[in-house]
Amino acid sequence: MGSDSFIQMTKWEKYDDIFNKIPIVVFNREKNKYDIEKSEIGNMYKNHRFNFKNNPIFMQALPCWTFVSEFNEKISSTKLRNIT
Repeated sequence: MGSDSFIQMTKWEKYDDIFNKIPIVVFNREKNKYDIEKSEIGNMYKNHRFNFKNNPIFMQALPCWTFVSEFNEKISSTKLRNIT
């Protein structure tokens, strides 16, 4: 998901269920690196953040999430869904 969506997750219905069902990968959108760390959701789940680069085993326990800061593509999720 894009970091802009991640920051807004606390407004979603049953967002905590999502964290307990799937690992979440947050992709950098418009340089939101510091915004996600200061966001309500980032703070709530800060102890469940997974550092992908330093660990070869990707997300073994839920809840967990990681942030891909090197992603700088300017593409919307709507456009991604429509790619065939």
